[in-house]
Formats: sequence, C-alpha cells, structure tokens
Amino acid sequence: MAGKTERRCSVCRAKLSRFNAGTQCGPCQSGMTPRVAPEFWADPVVESAISAWDLGVVVQLFRKHTGLSQTAVARLVNIDQAEVSRLERGRKKIRDRRQFAQWSEALGIPGELVSPLPAADQPPLPNMGGPGGHLMLQDGVCQMLMPAGRNLSLTVIPALAEPAASFHDNTLWLAPNRDTEAWSRMPLRALLAAHRTVEGRRQFFVMDAREAARGSAKAPSLAIPSAYELDELTYGILWAVAGYDSAVLSDDTELQETLLLPPQRVLGGDGGPVAPGSLTDGSQMLLGSHACAEFILNQRDELAGEPVFWTREQRGEEAATWLIFKHKHRYLQETAPRRAHNGVARAFCIPRQEVAVSPTHERVLLFLAIALMESYSVTTWLTDELDLQQTEGFALVPGHRAAIATWVRTGSHPQTALTAGAHTLRTFADVIGHAQAHAINAGASPGQRLAATADYLDLDRAWLARRCAQLAAEGVTALARPRSRHLSLDALNVACTYVATELRSEAESGALHEVTRLACTGRSLRVRPTRTEPTWQMGTMVDAVKTVAVYSLGGTIAMTTDPATGGVVPALSAFDLLAAIPGLRDHGIDLHVHDFRRLPGASLTFDDLTDLGAAIDKTLSGGDVDGIVITQGTDTIEETAFFLDIHHGHEQPVIVTGAMRSPIMAGPDGPANLYAAVLAAADPQLRGAGVLVVLNDEIHTAHHVRKSHTTSPAAFTSPGAGPVGRVVENRVRLAAPLPRRSDPLVLPSHDARVGLYTVSLGDDGTLLDAWGGRCDGLVVAAFGVGHVPQRLVESLERLAARIPVVLASRIGNGPVLTGTYGFPGSEKDLINRGLIPADHLSPYQARLLLQALLAQDADRETITKKFTVFER
Repeated sequence: MAGKTERRCSVCRAKLSRFNAGTQCGPCQSGMTPRVAPEFWADPVVESAISAWDLGVVVQLFRKHTGLSQTAVARLVNIDQAEVSRLERGRKKIRDRRQFAQWSEALGIPGELVSPLPAADQPPLPNMGGPGGHLMLQDGVCQMLMPAGRNLSLTVIPALAEPAASFHDNTLWLAPNRDTEAWSRMPLRALLAAHRTVEGRRQFFVMDAREAARGSAKAPSLAIPSAYELDELTYGILWAVAGYDSAVLSDDTELQETLLLPPQRVLGGDGGPVAPGSLTDGSQMLLGSHACAEFILNQRDELAGEPVFWTREQRGEEAATWLIFKHKHRYLQETAPRRAHNGVARAFCIPRQEVAVSPTHERVLLFLAIALMESYSVTTWLTDELDLQQTEGFALVPGHRAAIATWVRTGSHPQTALTAGAHTLRTFADVIGHAQAHAINAGASPGQRLAATADYLDLDRAWLARRCAQLAAEGVTALARPRSRHLSLDALNVACTYVATELRSEAESGALHEVTRLACTGRSLRVRPTRTEPTWQMGTMVDAVKTVAVYSLGGTIAMTTDPATGGVVPALSAFDLLAAIPGLRDHGIDLHVHDFRRLPGASLTFDDLTDLGAAIDKTLSGGDVDGIVITQGTDTIEETAFFLDIHHGHEQPVIVTGAMRSPIMAGPDGPANLYAAVLAAADPQLRGAGVLVVLNDEIHTAHHVRKSHTTSPAAFTSPGAGPVGRVVENRVRLAAPLPRRSDPLVLPSHDARVGLYTVSLGDDGTLLDAWGGRCDGLVVAAFGVGHVPQRLVESLERLAARIPVVLASRIGNGPVLTGTYGFPGSEKDLINRGLIPADHLSPYQARLLLQALLAQDADRETITKKFTVFER
C-alpha cells in the first residue's frame, strides 16, 4: 500500500497541516515569527544558552521546536542561510548586543532572558573582585565567563567551586567526592576551583579538571597549587587559551587541511586564496599568522644578515598568539639571533590610548609576549607614536631588502611582498629608527627593558616577578591545557621563567653591578672586582661573586696523545681545561679546582663515585659554594649523574659535563661544554634542581638524559622529555619546569653486587641460571614494555623469591607496564611472580638505584616503594 505523500511549505520546508490547502505555512504566509509556547523559553537548556549568548544552541532548539528550516530562520533575520549554518556549528558567535537584539526580536526571545538572570536569582560568589568576578553562579551552576574580544568569542567554562579542606606546602587540598569525580570526567574543558577566605577576602584557585584528576590518581586528596590563584595573570592565560582553543578546535579539520596546502595558496597565489571567511576569527588569526611566518622564513636567503622586525600587535589578545600558537613559537626560535650579540630586534607601536583601554589581563599577556622575545635574545623597542600604529608588519635588512607580511585583522588575506625599493626601505628604516630612538622601554639590559615595559603597561613589577616565578615552578599546563594540536604552552613556560629571573635580578641588583675578572693564584682560581659594567653581561645576574667548585675525573675532555701508543689518554688537569676557555674570566665567578681522578669514563667505579659524593657533600655543607661542576668521560656520564642525584641532598646544583672530541681534534667541544657548565652551576635558577648534565649548550636532568650517539657532539638527549633548558648568550634559559626531587639516599657504606641481565631473541635461560647465588639483586632488561621469553619465567620466579629482581625495559624510552598483557612472560605475569617494575628508569639507572638501596639493607617493601617514586 502506497504511503501518504507528505506536504511541505514551499518556502521553509516545514510540514503542512492537513487543514492547510495552500503551499505555504502560516508564518511564511504572514512573514511573522512562528509562535513558540512559553514553556520552550522556560526550558533550563534554552535559558542557559541564552544567558551565555550561545545563539547556535538557541537556534537549533528553536528550529527543532518549530519545524523550521535554516532557510526559513535566515529569512526571519534577513541573513544568508550559510550564516545560520555557521552559527549552529559554532563557527560564528554573536557578541554584539545590537546583533543579539536583532536575533531576539526575530525569534521572539523574551527580553528578560537576554541579560544574565536578575541578581536575586543568581547568588554571587562573595567578596570577589578582579578576575574572580568572572566566576558566577547561575541556577546553581558555577561558570567562568570569558568575555569576547576583537577576535575571540564569548567563552563559558563550567567550574566546580569547592571549599579547601586544608592549605599547606603552598597547596590547597580538596577532599574528593562524587561531584569532583564526575567533574574530572567531563568531556569538554572544565575547571576545578578551590576557595578559602583570608582576612575577609575570598581567594579562588583554579585548575583544569582533567589535570586535577590525573593528580588525584596518585594521592588521596585533590591538590591545587597556590600558584594557580585566580588573578590577572592566571585569568589572562585562561582567557586566551580557552578562547583560541575553542575557536581553533571548531575548525580543526578544515584548518588542518588548509595548513597542508602550499603557502602560495593561502597567500592568494596558484589556484586562488583559501577563503578565510569560512573559519572562526581565532582560526583566521592562526592561519594568517602561519602564512606570514612561512613567508618570512622562506625569504631568509634573500634577507641576508640579521633583520629588524616591525610587529603590529598592540593588544594582549593578538600578542597572546606568540605565547600559545605552536608555529609562532617555532618561528620566533628560528628567527632569533644566529650568533651571540647580533642585532636582532623587534619594534612595536603601543599607543597610550590602547594601554588605557586594555584590561589588566590583556596587558599582562602583552608583557609576557615581549618577555618571550627578550628570552630569545631579541631586543624589543616600544614606541607610542600614533602615526606608526597602522604601519604594516615587515622584516628589514637596512639598505638591502625588506619582507612585508601582515595579517593582524581578520576577514582578509595576508599581505605579503618582498621589496628592495629604495623609498620603501627608507620608510621602514625611519620607522625602526624612530622606535629605537624614542623607545619607551629603553635600557641596556633585558631586565631594564622589561622593567620599563612593565611600568609603561601599568603592571606591578614585584607582583609579576613573584607570580611568574610561582607559575614557572609549577608549569602552566595544569592550569589551562589546550585541546587543539595547534596550540602549546611551551612558550608561556619560557616567558614566565624568564620574567621571574630578569625582574627579580633587576630589582635586587639595581642598574649596575660589579663584574669581576678571573685571576689564577696558585692551586685555585680566584676573581677580583676590576670594573663596573651593565649586569646583563654576566648572564643571570648575581648578588655577589659566585663560587663554583670544579672536580676533574678525566675522560675525553682531558685527553691528549700518548707518544707511546699514538692514542689519546687522560692527561690534562682541571687547570689546563679552564685555561683553554676564552671569556670565562669575565663572569664574576670564583673557581675552586680539584684534580680528583684521571681515568677514562669506562674505568670509574662505585668507590670512585662514593668518594666523589662524599667530597661534594663536604664542600657544599660549608654553604660558601654556589654550585659544583664535574668533568669526566662521556661513556658513563648518565650513570654518574643518576648516582649522584639519588644521593644529593643540597640546594646547590651539581653539573656534570664532558666532551665528545678530544682537545687535539679539530673543533673540540670540551671548552664550550665546560664554559656552559660553569655558568649553569653559578645560576640561581638551578638551585634545588639536583644533578644536571650540560653538553652542547643543552641542560638535561639526571633522570632523563641518555647518550644516544657514539661520536656526535649532540650525543646527549632526553627521550620523551627534551632538555629542561639551554645556555644561550651566557644565560641559562629554562624551557620546562625543573622536576620535583625525592628524598636523597645516604651514600653506601658497604658493597652490594647487582647484576644486569639483558634478554634477547631465543634466550633459553642458560646464562640466567648461572646468576644464582652470585648477586644481591638483579635487574632484567626486558623486551618492550617488560616481556621475556616464556622459558625464563620459572628461573626469574625462583630468583625473585631469594633476591630483589627489578623489571626494566631495554628500549631506554618509555615505561614498563604493569597490567596490560597477561601471557606467561608478560609484565603482569612477572610482577605477580615477584618482580619489581622499574617504570621509566633505564636498566642502568635501575641497577644504580637497587645497588644503593641494597647497600642500606633496604627490605623488599622499601625497594618497591622507592621505585614508584621515580614515575614520571
């Protein structure tokens, strides 16, 4: 039987009633808004969407209730159907009150719902000023309201506000409950907020809910560091990350496809430009800035020399892109000075009128973006000349060539060109010259320029230094982790670390600081003040002469040719090594030198390292030494560093370094490595960092560092983590927060023999059985995530019943699993048979830790607990 034919309106395609004999529905015939029952507007979901100005949700629900098509709704508002589609998909936001009123009138939204609910119906969170005022309760739901900007839409983040159960160790502690557990599983961005009252003032501390949940998996309470107090700094970061993340995520697929196109397509070349109007404003910012950055990078061969840049950002909203867009951080790194002291600079025009109308959190973001550039040795100049504010962005090599690249405002295509025109070059040179000559932030050092910038932006320097130091210590990620693949907080961490160091040092040292020269007197190297110079030449500024003790153990760094064998052998003393370093005498550092051993790295023993550890402990206990440098052979650097780290209980850093090329080779790297190590040891940023490895100007933690190549000068890497910092232009620049350290172990008082057994394909266990009775403990370097051949299982079980047997991975990167695989010889099977998982520790590190624990007569329970401390 044939079904009934469904009749629809010829205009809006809504279903026609059987009583309507015409071709159009009633609303379309009269041109009026369809009538909607009051119950529809009273629906909590509709009310919440209206209060958040989320018209996309409102329109979707409205159409579902009325049966109207997007075309019909578009006719009501007198816009194109595509605009309705963009609105519903979240690619367009209405943030202008007049536009919202137009929609309200067209849809018939009751006027009382357009504004937030009356104060009587929304109990506020008490005593909240500043950024805390953006946390509000509506119908019992706490939300963080992020206002719209010029390119960012209004963003609403759900938040769960709970009173802090306690406060200690600079951390607020919350007792987990059903609400917090449910909150941590929310699929979208959400915040967990802890609050406490101090002297009648309510303080809020916020954290990404999913990050808080990760921390709670290892502790009985939820912990929110006090560094995440909600103030202008943390609110600004949340506002920028949430706004751009939301915008970019809504365009993820289209944006990724566009970024894979050849740059000329985006720039309007072959095939025509990609239409930016199909993307949200935030995505247009990312796409446009990416195109401009790629254009500049592609012109580097044409821009011979070190260019000077003119940057158009005038507000924190645009400047924040330097802090969170991955490609802009990479672009900044690639355009930073190629050599120390080269004249790379960026000039900005930031009129006073813009500063006056910018909210504090935007001014903080602008300041952090400028600090990020200074951290990469890019000198920044700020001018307030109004006539320059519309100057297009460019990169200029004076008298040679300029590359023009601009896309700050959305809705248009990037403007790019390469020019050598004399008039244009003169104009650009005049702009740069004016910015330099009339710089508001004039100063001889980065610290002085940042201090002047903070003053111009009306920001409290001491507050910036304190809060950035707190954030740098904790890291920004747990505050506002981006969801988009195109965003990262690495640059923010770099900026916060740099601000903390520079502003604090500037405040402590004043405008000038005495710089000392190195002089050699007898068996130790001393420094004497000789002249007054700007403090920035010392790298990280210091209050007084720093003292560094240097212990030489031998190794390639100290080798010369042996006439008898023709090969290189350890022969040079620490004094010889230091004498070969140009420029070291200019850094105000008192060096105490100890010729401790002259051995190849492969010949060092546990006794050597125990004696070294005792000597270091004695040296640092006096309190008059600021850091330690150890030079040794690179064969065993990672093991020496880890051994010393697990026994190191002082605040002063210990830096281990060496060389991949001996002094007799072309381009020896020893002097540069020792130079960087001494600067790192004297740097106050590294206090509390434990033992670090510095080679090739990279700073690695003892936990992560690996020697990954036999001959390369860049042999040392940190798989899965990367270096925590670098030494650039005589400065330590941290790229990641320093790791938290566990309680140190005492140095071993007696020997313990620990074996290391590496499994291999076809292993039948014959060699493993030979270990019986020969060791106090055993580390098994297993396949992959902790697997061994089935034939070894019984032997390992027997051994584990008598001695501690630790299960590590021979891969050297990644953890041993504990509960994924279940076959005989799998990690789960072996752990059930008594083996102890090593987590991320390499087999060599696991052996060192087990040896140290056995030397203290630790029992199995203590050993197992200690290995869990080293989870990443």
